[in-house]
Amino acid sequence: MQEDYSASSKGLYVNKVESLEGRRVPFIMGMDCSEVPSIECARASVSEAAYKNFEGNEADVFRTLKEAGITDIRVRIWNDPKDRQGRTYGGGNCDAANAIYIAKRCVKAGLGIIPGFHYSDFWADPAKQSVPKAWRGKTVSETAQLIYTYTRDTLEWIRSTGVHITAVQIGNETTGGMCGVYMDWKTTCRYMSAASRAVRDVTGPVSRGGAKIAVHLTNAAYGIKWAADKFRQCSLDYDIFGASWYPYYSSHGSFSNLRDEFMRIHEAYGKDVMILETAYAFTHEDLDGCGTTSLEVSNILSVPNQCRAVRDIIQGIADLGDWGLGICYWGGTWISASGTADGPTNLDLCKKYGCGWATSCARGYDPDAEDGGSQVDNQAFFLPDGTPLNSLKVFSLAYSGGIT
Repeated sequence: MQEDYSASSKGLYVNKVESLEGRRVPFIMGMDCSEVPSIECARASVSEAAYKNFEGNEADVFRTLKEAGITDIRVRIWNDPKDRQGRTYGGGNCDAANAIYIAKRCVKAGLGIIPGFHYSDFWADPAKQSVPKAWRGKTVSETAQLIYTYTRDTLEWIRSTGVHITAVQIGNETTGGMCGVYMDWKTTCRYMSAASRAVRDVTGPVSRGGAKIAVHLTNAAYGIKWAADKFRQCSLDYDIFGASWYPYYSSHGSFSNLRDEFMRIHEAYGKDVMILETAYAFTHEDLDGCGTTSLEVSNILSVPNQCRAVRDIIQGIADLGDWGLGICYWGGTWISASGTADGPTNLDLCKKYGCGWATSCARGYDPDAEDGGSQVDNQAFFLPDGTPLNSLKVFSLAYSGGIT
């Protein structure tokens, strides 16, 4: 039987997060929306609205997010996500130009931005840290200089839009290395130091309003403090130790384990901490007909439970105190390309506009790449037709509580 996921189908009672009161620093309610421009292009090609507001009218999704309590947009940045013929790798076409376009939208909506550099031409995670095509064959010294220059120039372009750069992420899920380097922490730290220096040179020190520098690890079930130990040994200059934590991945461990790791890192090195990626699904259903990410969960998935799960994550980080800076939800806007569950249509649109997880054009760079859709539309805060779910209001309700 088809479940009723409409935005008005259920009232949600949300307990406010008491530990958000009296903080000396703002709590970051972030969301990664890197794929939004590509989805909007796909929807425009079939004359469909991409996103709506809570009243059901077509609206700027960034304004809707702002009204729902989001403070910052996290945007992933790939160097050159195209093949030699200029065809997109997909994943939202997340080059510097896409980040700058999103930054302009953030300015209009009153949002801050968190640029996330992957230092790769496509997805970077613990298993994949591929060097950009243009940097292949370079020495360690040459690569470090390229990282510095690329980070500096891109941040200068983003900053020129007038957007507030809240933090800058140097590397994505760098549990195993970065930019073609694996398990060589001396070189990895050298690359990160080059990126860190670029952030300071462009935005200035934090004490004068500069962006905070974030490192990003994952798989906390196996421990992550060891990475902070490595960073200390190489005198890496950074402010935030961030991690991915998805409740449905066993490799990420329990939330209490993550908090314990965060506390050990803060106690040892005084670093702020933050969840840079998290998500929770509201259904097991494949909403775009192109498949979904496998979820290691047995409990009921629903709009209310999505809301409660995110609220509890916010509570857990806020309870750490001022050094628990916030969370970033991942994939909250990644809905189907056409607004329907028509798989073949969505695959065609994703391949043309790059709004799916990947396209087969990326195989020359990532041999595992194949044409695909959203993969995470069941974890979004919007229905396929762009209508926001009531669970999106969890970010503002964390401060006030109440019923949506």
